Amino acid sequence: MLSDKEDLFIKYDLKEHRMVWTKKLSEFAQEGVTFDSEGTIYFADDQGRVLKYRMDDL
Repeated sequence: MLSDKEDLFIKYDLKEHRMVWTKKLSEFAQEGVTFDSEGTIYFADDQGRVLKYRMDDL
């Protein structure tokens, strides 16, 4: 999950109904997140940009 207001990337356990961890992101207007099979994370923002990260870089 993402929190645009708090600039957080959140891993949430649906079965346990709880947050597993959070990572603070740099300030930008996050709108969506997706992953690929090689461990790359893509964040979409309000401006139409796609930001690409590796989990280790966050």
